[in-house]
Amino acid sequence: MSAAIVLLDGSWLVAGHFSYDAHNYGLLFLMILPLVAAGAFYGNVRRDDALNAMLSCASFLIVFPAGCALLSYLLVTVAGPRIDTLLAAADRAIGFDWLGLMGFIAQYPKANLLLKMAYVSVMPQTVVLIFALGFGKKIAELYRLSLALAIGALVTLAVWTLAPSFGAFSVYTLPDAVAGNWVSFWASIMGNRW
Repeated sequence: MSAAIVLLDGSWLVAGHFSYDAHNYGLLFLMILPLVAAGAFYGNVRRDDALNAMLSCASFLIVFPAGCALLSYLLVTVAGPRIDTLLAAADRAIGFDWLGLMGFIAQYPKANLLLKMAYVSVMPQTVVLIFALGFGKKIAELYRLSLALAIGALVTLAVWTLAPSFGAFSVYTLPDAVAGNWVSFWASIMGNRW
């Protein structure tokens, strides 16, 4: 699956004359080599099925999402019509006030930081899960996890390509006071990088 995504990305990049961050993708490739080599070693030379599965799945779960991320940008060129306004109308129809929610949560920077940490914790949680399943010798579960994540990514890409959405910020403009709270919040987190 990873090879197919990488081949599709590479072919599309060449055919479409796109530019991409070759340096970082090259670094990613160099990072994968030791994992693949170690997986092959523990799969063929020093037989340890659990360690082989853990290393192989770790390799897969680095290459496949990176390939899908690049593919998502390429798919923008063939994506269907955006559905952001339809989603915003559906929100309003059920009584959801996005601007009100943004104004409310901007008043609570610590709660917002907690929510951000929960959101960005998905990748570290996946890494911990890979280690837990691998060291727990739950080989079948490890492969099922990898397959489930891959299928989920492919379904997401397919649905997004047919009906792309760029989020509520593409529909709404935050009031100046609320936007100022958000800028202050992110500046306090990011420091000089902001």
